[in-house]
Amino acid sequence: MYNVLHVITTLNPAGAETLLLNFVTKFNDVNYQNFIAYIYGNGKLLKENKWENQVEVFDLTRNGKFDCFSLYRLIKIIKAKKIDIVHTHLVHAGILGKLAARFAGVKHIVTTRHYGYEHKENKFLYRLEERLTGSVSFVIAISKAVKRYLIERNVVPAEKIIVIYNAIDLEMFNPARATQTFQKDSNNLVIGSIGRLHPQKGFNVLLESFQLVSEQLPNVILEIVGDGVLREDLQDQAKKLNIADKVRFMGRISYQEIVQKLRQWDLFVISSLWEGFGIAIIEAMAMEKAVIATNVEGIVEIVDDGITGYLVPPKSPTALAQGIIELLSNEIKRIEMGKAAREKVLKHFSMEQCVEKTKNVYDSLLTSRFYNA
Repeated sequence: MYNVLHVITTLNPAGAETLLLNFVTKFNDVNYQNFIAYIYGNGKLLKENKWENQVEVFDLTRNGKFDCFSLYRLIKIIKAKKIDIVHTHLVHAGILGKLAARFAGVKHIVTTRHYGYEHKENKFLYRLEERLTGSVSFVIAISKAVKRYLIERNVVPAEKIIVIYNAIDLEMFNPARATQTFQKDSNNLVIGSIGRLHPQKGFNVLLESFQLVSEQLPNVILEIVGDGVLREDLQDQAKKLNIADKVRFMGRISYQEIVQKLRQWDLFVISSLWEGFGIAIIEAMAMEKAVIATNVEGIVEIVDDGITGYLVPPKSPTALAQGIIELLSNEIKRIEMGKAAREKVLKHFSMEQCVEKTKNVYDSLLTSRFYNA
């Protein structure tokens, strides 16, 4: 039996956190036991989705806040559980996990790089995390774009980087199984988008484009799922654009509710300025939704322009609006693209594939054999 400890910054609702919990629950191998440790937050995602009994989780916080003794506590856990591999996720946990692994004498350290460009990348903690990453056993990049970025920044040698795409639970994101708990508005077409209300996600551009859309298609509603520092600014922008009555800010909703909203929406839109991957995109595609997204970084590896949706330039409300209007005006094309979208997810982004490829990384370390992706 080999023991793997995943160290992540939080277990609050977000992409990397949801990915990790789905990953460990799908990792069914009698030769491995997975553990999780998190260093900040109240673990809301863990509690609301009833994952507590499926994996042993260590809360290193002090009442939800960072504990200055968490490094010491993490070292004790590594030794007590006889951890063979420490696998880190995200910046702050990346620093703590790598340091704890080294102090505890763990031979094998793996880190998943969940992002490419990051606007904070030159701040001290980000630079420290990258420096520590340079000496790990393997880096899992969530897209080819992330791998290129790591090589360009000389973070780690190319031979230590393996691309393993983010993945989702296709049993949950299955349009044939989803039940309708949200009432469908039969009088309107509904555009949906999911993401943190943060400058990276370009929601200000989406609102500008939606104003153009609503001028031509008055029976269209925009729903935005997520919360963040820009919520009030975006609500004010919607008022100034005279579209506030057609824009619904849904805030954070549960994982199960997201599935139902995706079932209800007619079109899914992502307006990110940069994106290492985009889990929300493959969730929408798995629910047979055509996607309009910006042609940045990892997104171009997900959406096939003209086949599963449209790719448009970032920061271009006009181009985004044109794509939205075209697909909302052509139901047959939307349906065809949605079916092609699910087929792509089935082929490339299943959690089973992600688990198997990651297990191959672990196996290669523990058996000292060459990793073959």
